[in-house]
Amino acid sequence: APSRTLYLSGDGTLVDSRSKVTRGSRQYTNALLPTSHSESSLAGLIGLKDPAPYDTRGTHLGWTSAPLTASVDVVGAPKATLEVKSPTAERVQNSGDASDQLVLFAKVYDVAPDGTQHLVNRLVAPVRVPDVTRPFTVELPGIVHRYEAGHRLRFVIAASDTAYFGNRGIKPVTVVSAPQDTGVLELPVVG
Repeated sequence: APSRTLYLSGDGTLVDSRSKVTRGSRQYTNALLPTSHSESSLAGLIGLKDPAPYDTRGTHLGWTSAPLTASVDVVGAPKATLEVKSPTAERVQNSGDASDQLVLFAKVYDVAPDGTQHLVNRLVAPVRVPDVTRPFTVELPGIVHRYEAGHRLRFVIAASDTAYFGNRGIKPVTVVSAPQDTGVLELPVVG
């Protein structure tokens, strides 16, 4: 399907043109225990309520679009191309032990005009970064979702998720943005 391309700006916004990207860098640091939550299949099985998705401050980065002027129908798997900096992860990524590689969790939220956010189908893409010295591409789970006019899209990379193990050790991550060198989010849109 045709794609809508958005760029990750240094000020935390998702913009529709490279020329609108603000130069800057942002950083998060993981904790030893999970600090983000997408879903828990186990909660329903044992009779507990699954808490709403959340991301703890300082352990994730998010980029948010301007309010949409018209509805956008996303049908398919969004794709993000990212480049992260993590000297701690770089030092150990070639150890031969896959658990030494940097892990992050990518997801797309629908943000209502009142600021409440909805993690689409509670889906998250766990990613083992193949090489922190090079750009990499993440394919998020496929969705069929209408983002209504007035809503905003929020793309998030988190350091952890309660449904997964996460990183071994503390690995700070920095994302740098510049107009000609920034992350890209591609959305398969129809209509």
